[in-house]
Amino acid sequence: MGDRAQIEVKHFKGSVYLYSHSGGNYTYQQLQDALNKKWRWDEAGYFTRILFCEMVKGYEMDELGFGIDTQTHGDIEHWIPVIDCRQKKITWKKAAYNCDGEPPPEYTFEEFRKLDLKKVAAKW
Repeated sequence: MGDRAQIEVKHFKGSVYLYSHSGGNYTYQQLQDALNKKWRWDEAGYFTRILFCEMVKGYEMDELGFGIDTQTHGDIEHWIPVIDCRQKKITWKKAAYNCDGEPPPEYTFEEFRKLDLKKVAAKW
């Protein structure tokens, strides 16, 4: 059983997907934590690494639980944030499960880092 989530980070010629098998409820907070560092927002390669480090913190040496891919998985259970470092924006992609209704709104990086996720993410 899992709580599967992904984050897509757009790169110049494609995207990188960061995968969490059982940490879906924490993914948006981890994204916010990475943005709060205010490091390398305009460099997708560096920001991807910074974000993935937030996701795997405390589990760096585990064999399972996290992954990096060039495509989305079919069993994701949360709205997928799409990170665009060139525009410093977050948009959303519908996941396979549990994504009824309208997607979350588009946010700039600054707007997302200031959100009270306990209030707004419950709606997503």
